[in-house]
Amino acid sequence: MIPDTTPPTREQLEARLRQQSMLADFGRRALTTDDLDVLLEEAAVLAAEGLDTDMSKVMELVPEGDTLRLRAGVGWRPGWVGNATAGTDTRSASGYALKMASPVTSEDVNSDPRFDPEEIVREHGVVSSANVIIRGRGEPFGTLQVDSTTRRRFTGHDVDFLQGFANLLGAAIDRLEATRLLADAAEERAVLLRELQHRVKNNLQVITSLVNMQLRRAGDAEVRRQLEIILSRIETLRMVHTQLYLADYTGRLDLSGYLGELATNLVRFLASQPDSIQLDLRLEEVVVGADVAVPLGLLVNEFLANSLEHAFPKERGTITVCLEAVIAGHARLVLADNGVGLPGRPSEQPAPPEQSISERGFGLSLIPMLAQQIDAQFRWDHADGTRATLIFPV
Repeated sequence: MIPDTTPPTREQLEARLRQQSMLADFGRRALTTDDLDVLLEEAAVLAAEGLDTDMSKVMELVPEGDTLRLRAGVGWRPGWVGNATAGTDTRSASGYALKMASPVTSEDVNSDPRFDPEEIVREHGVVSSANVIIRGRGEPFGTLQVDSTTRRRFTGHDVDFLQGFANLLGAAIDRLEATRLLADAAEERAVLLRELQHRVKNNLQVITSLVNMQLRRAGDAEVRRQLEIILSRIETLRMVHTQLYLADYTGRLDLSGYLGELATNLVRFLASQPDSIQLDLRLEEVVVGADVAVPLGLLVNEFLANSLEHAFPKERGTITVCLEAVIAGHARLVLADNGVGLPGRPSEQPAPPEQSISERGFGLSLIPMLAQQIDAQFRWDHADGTRATLIFPV
């Protein structure tokens, strides 16, 4: 390529400004478009338009590394794009560019002693060509070439323009490949997690069946009560895993549906007269990860199980579960019953003593520990029953 030292004409300057604008527009699309074929085709069209040539083509290096395939192009007769090939040796202009690791231009490809033109060049009457390498972080993707059926000399500015498209393509190809690898890895992890969730769900179902079997055989009322509490805890875990599995395990679930179903099932299962216990559910959509859903589910289970056992000696009352988004990145969960409250507990005291909690059952003592697991701000209240309030990050 002979350096062009003559001052550019006004027409040439305008052409270069237009080329820069074309590169800028293509660069924006290269950053956002996820369809590589569309990008390759657009680069071929714009390269031919910007250099005012009859034809252009993107030659892709096939995985075996010894052949270049015409992946995208403009100006070629039907049937050539996608099928035409060239070798990677120096007999083709594309192969020569790859071997020399530099741009290649030729004013007359048919008489150029450096290479032997391939069939597509001869069939389409190509006279002059310019060829640059599409590079990425790894092996070159291939080459970008413009071809003219009339003799012309491609200048250094022409090659720079063509290389600009090739560089943008290389960056886009790297980005798409990285995205593909991440997507493949994410899908592989998702498959493994779905399988794990399925197995955990099935194992919990087996455990539930075994506890139910023992529950049917238990004659002692206290043993039956303890088995029912254990069963409710297992069911809480099973429901989390079921919802995660049905949600195709994105690792996130909507607490409103989960807590609503959990509370309804607990009242139906643990209340001696389910119809006499009213559930007041005020649940907004709050999406959390499994690491938050599991402790929260267990926490709700302990509160409701304790309320159903201790709060309503007359077996009538209301349990409230209120979930709402509050400040950015946080949600509030309020669990309340209008029962008898904690034993020996004046309503004006800000927090219940440990003795009152232990007298009301072991489950309540678990609630502050479960709240701590999810970094929740936790508060007890004892006015008109028992209330637990949590503010936790989501």
